[in-house]
Amino acid sequence: MSYSKKYTVTAHEMDYRYLLTPDGMLLYFQDTVACYLYEYHLASFDVDKLGLLWIVSYFDLHVIKGKRPYWFEETEIKVSLSEISPLRAFFDVEMYTPQGELYATGSSSWSLINSEKRCPAECQSVLEKAGMLNGAECMDEAKKVRHPRLHQLKSGELLWETVHKTGGRDFDQNMHVHNRVYTAAAFNCIPQEIYRTKQVKSINIKYERETFIGDEIICRTYEAQSPSAPAPVSEQAIPATTPSQAPQATSLEQAVPATTSTQASQATELEKASTATVAEQARCTNGNRSFVHILSNTAGEEVCRIETQWEPKLKQAMIEDHLRP
Repeated sequence: MSYSKKYTVTAHEMDYRYLLTPDGMLLYFQDTVACYLYEYHLASFDVDKLGLLWIVSYFDLHVIKGKRPYWFEETEIKVSLSEISPLRAFFDVEMYTPQGELYATGSSSWSLINSEKRCPAECQSVLEKAGMLNGAECMDEAKKVRHPRLHQLKSGELLWETVHKTGGRDFDQNMHVHNRVYTAAAFNCIPQEIYRTKQVKSINIKYERETFIGDEIICRTYEAQSPSAPAPVSEQAIPATTPSQAPQATSLEQAVPATTSTQASQATELEKASTATVAEQARCTNGNRSFVHILSNTAGEEVCRIETQWEPKLKQAMIEDHLRP
């Protein structure tokens, strides 16, 4: 059992090349699931009458290289209820270009909570009572519990840090900070050089706790590492002075006045900074990159964890050549 909806890509969801952005894909995914629930009278304003709230605990999205739709094009989003448990409903997504080409797939986990007690509420019985499970694929035992879980990549070197002060446009219908704010904060951490040379391959998002208007969200972005991964270029040690070089260096230091020694130290610091900058540029442009974005509140509590994987950009046609061949 599935549900589909079509969207026209607007300027709000496109990047500088007029292509649909990954956070735009997530927005369409969430909105299509919400429309699907609405068809069964399970929209947010419907379950609110039952004293319940919908919450999303994770998203998983994989983007197919070189297939994203352009501004002004129509994209079809197909979602299906593919797995159910007493406390969670899992929705899968497939996204298609106007030409019918698949450009992204993913899954998400949705739960109901008691709006007064803020505790988990029965989900499966609510969907069943609404008739949403009639004939659904998720009732096939062979297909249960098949969703990928987050990779939980190891956090390595801290690369960038930003702070977002939430405002009036950031809240959702539950009066919480909308989850799109977290993805925007994570993507705003990424430097221009990476956007210029790479594109998103996958996004994994795990929501830990809610935040409210007026809260500050601190986003710290780390280089993702596997246990066996080598240290980043900027962290690799500079070769030590060999014994044969040591006496020469000592003699030179003894012969040079103190003021020149200070200048030499400053020159060394400048050289290190220059080396680090070159190393970072090389890391931005060469090969795949993976990042772990840890978002926390001012109390230091983790509110969201986002893992993004990037790959070298595949050139797509310019928009004028694509829309007006």
